Amino acid sequence: MNEFKSRQLTQMRFAIADFREGAIPFNVLLFKLEGAAHAVGREFWEQNVFDTSLVLEQINADVVEERRPLTLSEQAQVKGLISAQESRLTHAN
Repeated sequence: MNEFKSRQLTQMRFAIADFREGAIPFNVLLFKLEGAAHAVGREFWEQNVFDTSLVLEQINADVVEERRPLTLSEQAQVKGLISAQESRLTHAN
């Protein structure tokens, strides 16, 4: 793996950790994940991020549109999706 891709994957992991610690809001997490994934390239995006991102974006859209925090059900879903994303990032190395 090249150094640039490695740095982007690290940035994605840091964003996930920051979200879990409450340091960044949900929509910032999505922005950071998508930005880093797009920087790595379309193929990486499609193979490692797109499916998870699509569901996370839908949850975020609902939250933003309804101007409310994540429900307990959404929190559980987001937690599972982020864990799955983290696993994909680990295996993308």
